[in-house]
Amino acid sequence: MLKSARMKRFSIIVLDKYLDLAIREIGEFGYAQIIDTDIEKFKIKRSARGELYDRILHILRRINNIINILNISKRELEPISLGIENKSSEEILKYVENEIKKIEDKILEKSSRLNELIREEEDLRDDERILRILKVSNINHKYLNGSEFLYTVAGFISKENLNELKNRLKNKLDEKFAVITGDELNERILVVILCMRDMSNELDRIVSGVGFERFELKTKLSLREVEKKLDKIRREKEKIISYLDGIKSKYEQKILAMHELIEIEKNNQNIRFMLGRTKKGYVLEGWIPEEKIPEFENILRRVTRNSAIFKYYDPKDEEEVPTMMKNPSISRPFETLTKAFGTPGYDEIDPTTIMAISFPVIYGMMFGDIGHGFMIFLIGIIMAKLRPDSKDIKSLGIIMMYCGILSMFFGFAYGEFFGQHEFYDAFITKNLGIKSFWINPLHEPDKLLKVAFMIGFVQMSVGIILKFINFVMNKKILHAITGPLMQEWILVGGFLLIASKGLRFGEWFKDPMFLFLTLGIPLLGILFSDVIRHIPHGIKIGELPRLITSTLLELYEIPVGLLANSISYSRILALALVHIGLFTALFKIADIIRGIDGIGIVLWSLIVILGTIVLVCFEGFIVFLHTLRLHYYEWFTKFYSASGVEYMPYKIKRLYTYVRSKS
Repeated sequence: MLKSARMKRFSIIVLDKYLDLAIREIGEFGYAQIIDTDIEKFKIKRSARGELYDRILHILRRINNIINILNISKRELEPISLGIENKSSEEILKYVENEIKKIEDKILEKSSRLNELIREEEDLRDDERILRILKVSNINHKYLNGSEFLYTVAGFISKENLNELKNRLKNKLDEKFAVITGDELNERILVVILCMRDMSNELDRIVSGVGFERFELKTKLSLREVEKKLDKIRREKEKIISYLDGIKSKYEQKILAMHELIEIEKNNQNIRFMLGRTKKGYVLEGWIPEEKIPEFENILRRVTRNSAIFKYYDPKDEEEVPTMMKNPSISRPFETLTKAFGTPGYDEIDPTTIMAISFPVIYGMMFGDIGHGFMIFLIGIIMAKLRPDSKDIKSLGIIMMYCGILSMFFGFAYGEFFGQHEFYDAFITKNLGIKSFWINPLHEPDKLLKVAFMIGFVQMSVGIILKFINFVMNKKILHAITGPLMQEWILVGGFLLIASKGLRFGEWFKDPMFLFLTLGIPLLGILFSDVIRHIPHGIKIGELPRLITSTLLELYEIPVGLLANSISYSRILALALVHIGLFTALFKIADIIRGIDGIGIVLWSLIVILGTIVLVCFEGFIVFLHTLRLHYYEWFTKFYSASGVEYMPYKIKRLYTYVRSKS
């Protein structure tokens, strides 16, 4: 629970003819992380890419083209078995190639024709738009077609530039032109210019310099002819689309299944390139949880007919061992928050399960309210249900559900219901007979502040103790004594001093023995920590000044850091008061507006409902960040190095296919 799964490194030799099946079974098993084989250690060559991989990529491109043509999107469908999931890679590829060839024969020609129609339709739509404009302006479309001797330019120009255009035409073309102007459209005037074809270059230069927006007809058809052709294209398009929809309906599930199978084959081939090649087989290396070894071996022995050779190794100190977090299902969603800070080291304590308790509790104390806690709970449900395919969003949704439940609990404790203590008395106490049973943050802030500091003391102590345990488990006893033990001594000593003497520092020095026992001894322990750690290795007298001075900064940083961390927990009180204050202000504003005749009650309802939604979302997010900060910076920094490497086993994910039982 607090430690990651124990891992073993493995080396497996598999004969060439069983490799594809072995890789696929490893992926189906889903617990082995494959790493690059150490080819120098085994004195072998790296496995190279072959024709099979290129063939797989080519098949994928063909399937993706079919998916695009039929407009198939990934969606939840019942998985199917094509009956080839257990076959060799060659058999799978042959099957898929044959099937997609059949589908291509049905759709490629139709798709090509559909694309032609779409392009033709786009050209005709452009012409239709221009022809309608010409019709409105009483300009014959034949003017735009030109002739063997005439050159025509048509387009739009602003009123301001029209005279400039005419002047340039007179100067450059020497009156050998004609200008037809149409109606004004969106502050632009339709203009058609005709000139002799040998003057075409000059005319092009003129219109390009006066803001002339040119257009051309792509056909020589009339508006009536264009409309008829568009209608014909529409009918043919509808017929093809209907045909393709029928093909999609018939083959969609099979196409997605084949796409998944080929993606799996591609991923299997990528694993192959991580392996080492011998004369008759391959060497696979990787990591596997120790408890999964028997099942892992049984699977591979079956598919290789007992020909595979297995060897397992304990992790070496210098190796980067992947961390497989191992938490109960109830706390597993909090792994998302832990990994956001960093993956636990292999020999490091995983804080996830402890955080699954402390995080909702601290959140609930900051956001204690029955009604608003229920809203946070609903937000969590929505997040978890909205994106079930996203592990992180689903986990955050479940975390918000936990936070909402604890917010409701502290709402009962504080006597808060939708931001008002009066609402609690009116709706909860009066109807259910449940009185608030703890501190009222507004009337007893000093008590809640003391509780906040106690929570900080407990949480920081837990963090320091976990650091102590980490050192002991890694056989660093002197580090445990001179590091976390001294820190905890200072924390407890400071707590006892403040509890007995208060914050009057002068009183502390009136009892020097008590001061020495609470703070003096641990500070001396920190001062001489480097000296103590070097004792097993032997210390020269000349090294003592360096070893002592290297810890001088810690004498200041550790006590001040612990004090600052403790003060940081006062945000529990601050945010609890802010919560009450914000909603008190909201209801005050709403009550003022309520007095408006006629619509007062409507405005009051709108302000209260919308204001509550906005404030709950905003404040709920802010409280989440502050709770996260207390865990990341006040707690994690006491013990958690997050120096681990995430465990990433090779796992085949099937959405559209399943493997039939081998029996």
